[in-house]
Amino acid sequence: MAPFGRLISAPGELLSIIGLLRTIAANTESMAEATKALPQLEADMRQVAEYTEVLPEMHERMGVIAGAMPVLVDVQRSLARLPDTTEHLDEGLAKMTEVLDRLMPSLDELGRTVDALHESIGPLSRLAERFPGRGRNQQ
Repeated sequence: MAPFGRLISAPGELLSIIGLLRTIAANTESMAEATKALPQLEADMRQVAEYTEVLPEMHERMGVIAGAMPVLVDVQRSLARLPDTTEHLDEGLAKMTEVLDRLMPSLDELGRTVDALHESIGPLSRLAERFPGRGRNQQ
């Protein structure tokens, strides 16, 4: 009976195996559908890798910028005071222009005085050249 029982139970096992094969085929089809995106995903990941190659250099630059921030803050504070400083300089230049305008006539007068002194010294220098020994000291 055992061989006959096996023969009778064989179609049931065969049906069970066929059902299992159908399940495996369905799951394989589902896996094939799910993995279709992998080549595009791989290409996208390569592009992401290319785009992110600059990050270490950018990180380094950001560190340099962060290190310079205290200096930049000081510069910003100085620039904020620039209009006041410029106004103060304008006032100083205006005062200096005023003083120079007042001095110009005096400088012109001084120039005329120097010219007059030069003219008056001319005869004295000619007279001094006539003194004895004057020619020997210059040789």
